[in-house]
Amino acid sequence: MLAVDIGLAPLPPVRCQTVTTHPRRRIDRVMTHHHPRTDASAPAATSPSAPTPPAAASPTWSRREVLTLAGAAAASWGVMRVATPTLAALQAATGPAPAPTPTPAPAPPIAKADKSLSILVLGGTIFLGPHIVEHLRARGHSITLFNRGKSNPTIFPELESLRGDRLGDLSALQREVDKGRKWDCVLDTSAYVPLHTRRAAELLKPAIGGYVLVSTVNVYTDDDTPNQDESGPTHQRWPDDAPISNEQYGPMKRGCEVELLKVLPNAAVVRPSLIAGPRDVTDRFSYWPIRAMLSGVDDRGSEILAPVGPEALTQVVDARDLAAFMVHLAETRQSGTFNTLGVRGLTMGQVLAASIASAAAPPINAAPSTVRWVPWDDLAANGVSMWQDLPAFIPDVPGAPRGMLRRIGTKADAAGFTPRPIAETCRDIQAWWLTLPEKRRARLRAGLSAEKERQVLAAIGKAS
Repeated sequence: MLAVDIGLAPLPPVRCQTVTTHPRRRIDRVMTHHHPRTDASAPAATSPSAPTPPAAASPTWSRREVLTLAGAAAASWGVMRVATPTLAALQAATGPAPAPTPTPAPAPPIAKADKSLSILVLGGTIFLGPHIVEHLRARGHSITLFNRGKSNPTIFPELESLRGDRLGDLSALQREVDKGRKWDCVLDTSAYVPLHTRRAAELLKPAIGGYVLVSTVNVYTDDDTPNQDESGPTHQRWPDDAPISNEQYGPMKRGCEVELLKVLPNAAVVRPSLIAGPRDVTDRFSYWPIRAMLSGVDDRGSEILAPVGPEALTQVVDARDLAAFMVHLAETRQSGTFNTLGVRGLTMGQVLAASIASAAAPPINAAPSTVRWVPWDDLAANGVSMWQDLPAFIPDVPGAPRGMLRRIGTKADAAGFTPRPIAETCRDIQAWWLTLPEKRRARLRAGLSAEKERQVLAAIGKAS
């Protein structure tokens, strides 16, 4: 068993006063794309490939009823249609307002592949994994899951599941290999320990055609310099077998890459930035679209505190786009290492505009919101931290790890990676959020609390 549940535990705040000596390890962990060793089974969300429900007259709900009756308003978040919203709130925002965001069209249906492949998925039941499985199914591939059966064990009952633990019990895989079983490709979502990554690769080598590994941008050692590609410097030392920790997450993921490529030099490695989308249990990016939904509800005000200005850069990749790219790499037998980063040049203004627009539309009909853009020095002076209080944001100031959200992913783009508009990601997060139990929605796991947001807004208002 691993000692740390990556992605769930909040990290200590990073204050501006200490940014020049900022320990990079403090935000390494929250950059991870998915969530290993989460034994508490979360309720399975509605499939993103579910059919659009028949047209019906829209019921009349208050905002409180919509946000309380989880799932009543969003039976199919993957393809939910929304009406054109009112953006008066953006026009009244303090400082420059985000540009209006057009309503995203429903995602087109996923086409069947020309050839059905046999795919082995290592992991596949928490965040990124289900999106990979859904995309594989939509493409018509044959799927085998290998996992412990602890997280969401009933999520894909119709699929072949091999039970085991890559940290010690690979016997189910060994039996299949001994019988002469073959898979066209492995999609590995659960590699965290170099020793065990190597062992799995060695065992599976005679039985597979390709291998795609999910890594992370945390393998890079230079987080200070923006606009680096896959050639940027990476960790060179790591423990071969140790519990995952804040300090070792990036180095150990790099170790997994190296050990895999020793055994399978033609494997593909994807290095995603912050992963967003439905099913994310950390609320790391989801805070922004959810915050727009809560405008004027309970103890949340209609003024949203946001960092610096609408031009502030961020970098997130939708889990469904990452999943589609991994499947594409498997289908096309591509190898190499790819930064997988989402929409180029994404700004906080675009994120807020998309979030407010979709929240203002039916079925949510959130109250009008304004955005208060606050300079970083003022935020830090009021005890607001980057990343944890302000998810997906790192200030562009000396000493901050600003390069983490400003990397280059043109290699992945050339290989077939296609990100969806951020408006679609925000809309679908909001619809998914409505399907969750009230207890889960009672407290966001990242971002400013309602009380702290009010306090900071009041303090900044008095000072201005």
